[in-house]
Order: sequence, then structure tokens, then C-alpha cells
Amino acid sequence: MNKSAVFAAVLAFVLTGCSLFDKSRGTDPRIDSEGFDPKLVTEPRPTKPNVFIKQGGSRKHIVADQSPIIIGRGDVKEGRVLISWALPASSPFTFPNDGVVIAKGTQGGPPQDVRCKVLEPKRKVIECSYVAPRDRPVYKYTLKVLERGEPLVPLDPYIANDL
Repeated sequence: MNKSAVFAAVLAFVLTGCSLFDKSRGTDPRIDSEGFDPKLVTEPRPTKPNVFIKQGGSRKHIVADQSPIIIGRGDVKEGRVLISWALPASSPFTFPNDGVVIAKGTQGGPPQDVRCKVLEPKRKVIECSYVAPRDRPVYKYTLKVLERGEPLVPLDPYIANDL
């Protein structure tokens, strides 16, 4: 094989590889080294976190798209905070009745008057509300998900009240 043929083969390989990378850049709004495109990425909503299930090694992991959940004054309605966690609609995952358990906070016990319910019939959304605290406690909560009735390893993130 002469030098021209080798050069042409290497050039074709490089150009093909570059075009593959260029195509993949257009599908991921975060690939660019200059940051993400806000027109392509949904802004987080503190009271409406999405819950994803990701395979990690030998087991599946629960991932909340907001951790910690940061609650501000604008998130309080009629003296209460309402948070709604949602699973992917077309997935085998559901919330059990105790899918969210809000535990003690940095200033003592759990929030006042915690009420949680799974929305029927699909069980893809769980809503919890509590009395808005006067101070700024951080609450640890447990998020539980079932896959076809079998529990996944729970996630233990936080809710920060910046009121």
C-alpha cells in the first residue's frame, strides 16, 4: 500500500470519527464545554421532584432530580408545603403507601402535621404536605420505590426549608 492510500484511509477514519462526535454533541444539551442550553433542559421545580431509577453495578438506585429539595417562601400555600414526587409514567416502578417518610429535622422532630398519600390508580406520584416551619430546619426523608412489587434500596435525601 502506498503512502497516499494509507493517508487517505487514516483521513477517512478521522473524518468519520469526528462526524460521529459532532452528531452526539447535538443530542446532549450538556456536552458542550460552555455549559448547558437552558432552552433544552427543564429547570428544577422544588415542589415537584422527578424520581429516576438508574442501574448502577449489581443493583438499581433511586435518584431524585433535586437533592436537597430547597423550599422557599413562594412554595408555601395556605401555611403548608406540598411536595409531589413523580416516577416515569411508562415504567414498572410504583410508590408503596409509605413511599415518603419525613424524619426528624435539625431542630428536633419531623415537621408538624405531615400528610402523605400515593395517587391512585397508577401509584406513580406521591404527595406529602406539612405545616410550614417558622425556622429553617433541614429534614431527612426516606424515599421508597417498588419494582413490580419488590422494594428497591431506599434513598435518604434532605428537604431544606429556606423560609
